[in-house]
Order: sequence, then structure tokens, then C-alpha cells
Amino acid sequence: MHRTLFVTMLLALLALPGLAGAGETTDFVKLDAAGRELADQAADWAMVTDRTTGLTWEVKTDDNSLHDRDNVYSWKDTEATFIKGLNEEKFGGFADWRLPEDKELERLQKLNDQEPQLFARYFPNTAPSLYWTWSRCQDGTHNSAKLKFGPEPSPQARQNRVRAVRGVQKE
Repeated sequence: MHRTLFVTMLLALLALPGLAGAGETTDFVKLDAAGRELADQAADWAMVTDRTTGLTWEVKTDDNSLHDRDNVYSWKDTEATFIKGLNEEKFGGFADWRLPEDKELERLQKLNDQEPQLFARYFPNTAPSLYWTWSRCQDGTHNSAKLKFGPEPSPQARQNRVRAVRGVQKE
């Protein structure tokens, strides 16, 4: 009786967001290139929606496309080239892709014993590097910012990677 109750409670706890699979979260949903939900076991996906925040994130590839993990951009080219390209191609059926705020991208971090990482189960092909973000100043202006994933990247002072996001974060 006690053992059955314990196992039942343990299974219920594992089903809660943030407690599943060796630190992985169940708050994420995989999407195909048309923005349709996929099973969590899907082998190929193009985007991930965070159910907690309501934001949808681009998934990086290793195929020399606009989404390639090795693409780097200057601060100016982040919007003028990368974000503009996503919106012109209507990636996932959407034309409202943007650069994430620093706090939005931080939400995807999974801290471990070594370095901050993304949840690899949902965000494969994430190069260990600095990623462009932005932050809002008290006077309403924007500043560029960078967030690091993985071990210390080789110095590229003015060229960094970008992970696009769309949507408005839930409060």
C-alpha cells in the first residue's frame, strides 16, 4: 500500500513542469516548419513554444541555411539581415520574429555543473557562444546585450549568434 502510494506520488511529481527527464522541462512544445504542434518524441522540428511564457523560439540547424548554428552577425546586421530574413520568408507562417530581450533568453538557460546551457532536447545545434539580446533602459531606450551559452567562446567582439523569438511574454 505505502509503496504503491509512493510510486503514484512520484509519477505525479515527474509529470509537473520543470521536473521531467533529468532536469528537462515539459513546458516546451515542438513545432514543425508550418507552426503545427508535434509530439515530444518528434525527431525533426523547426520551432519550440514555451507554454509558460507563450513565446515561440527558432531552433538552430546545421545546414548552411539562415537558421544555421554557425551564422554570426554584427549588432547592425542582426535586425537588418537575420530578423528581416526570417520575417520575409514568413518562417513558421509568421512575420513578427524579433531579437529576444535578455530576460527572455535567460529563461531558456539550464544551469549545470559547468556552464549555462540550453535544454538540448528542445534546442539542438546550439553553438557554445555569445548570443545577441537587448535590454530596455529606464528611459525607454534599448541597449545591446549578450548572453553566453556553453564554455567560453573564442573572442568575436562584434560578431555573435542570434536566436530569434516571436510573441509577447506572459506576465
